[in-house]
Amino acid sequence: MREQRLLGVLVPEALGGEGAGAAEVADVCYTLGRACASTAMIFAMHQTKVACLARHSHGESWHRGLQRHIAGLQLLMASSTTEGGGGGNIRSSEAAIRNGDDRITLERNASVISYGADADGIVTTARRSESSEGSDQVLVAFLKDQYSLERTQSWDTLGMRGTCSVGFILRASGGPDQVLPDPYERIHVQTMMPFAHIFWSSVWAGVAACPGLPATSIPIGLAPEGLPIGVQIVGPWLEDRTPLKLAELIEETHGGFVPPPAFA
Repeated sequence: MREQRLLGVLVPEALGGEGAGAAEVADVCYTLGRACASTAMIFAMHQTKVACLARHSHGESWHRGLQRHIAGLQLLMASSTTEGGGGGNIRSSEAAIRNGDDRITLERNASVISYGADADGIVTTARRSESSEGSDQVLVAFLKDQYSLERTQSWDTLGMRGTCSVGFILRASGGPDQVLPDPYERIHVQTMMPFAHIFWSSVWAGVAACPGLPATSIPIGLAPEGLPIGVQIVGPWLEDRTPLKLAELIEETHGGFVPPPAFA
């Protein structure tokens, strides 16, 4: 991926990237998924983080510099959105940003960070401050020389071992300008989840296409927070009409695609 300079495709051209759109990245996810599911998932997760940086940094100097480095040096960014007792609820954080002497610090019990030990940086959620509620979150980026990882557990699930997804204690320190200016609540709805679902569904479509199975991804409604929910239908070999027909029937009962409020 580095040789083909794929890690910076979402970075704006003005910052040295390719300025690609989500559809173009989804095509790459599909192509990679046909060859290696783990590689495709790593690429999809990385690009979701880059999308958050590109869409929500609002021209902040530090984040513009980070995007230049991602494009120029082909940095790989990992994601840390789950932790300790929170499980899979990424809209609530336990660990808080601590402010002091023009520096911020964070210690986070991350239940899983995919390819964390091999990444060049980590983009993580956190409580805005020690006095903030769990849902008052920010998204902050740290480079490899700004944090340490202490391994706590492993996740050796069949089929996804290549993503090297294990648990860590993340200890990080940096400048306050490394926190993205938009609240994570907005980032989550406008970019994190929509882009992740688009990229992941493209990966799964590629995985299904590898053995020659027909697959169709369709929307089936909206989650309580207004985000789209989709399913992938995989049919038997050479039975392309089967998933298409099922998709048609599901559309009749659940309705077609409804854009989330932020995209309507």
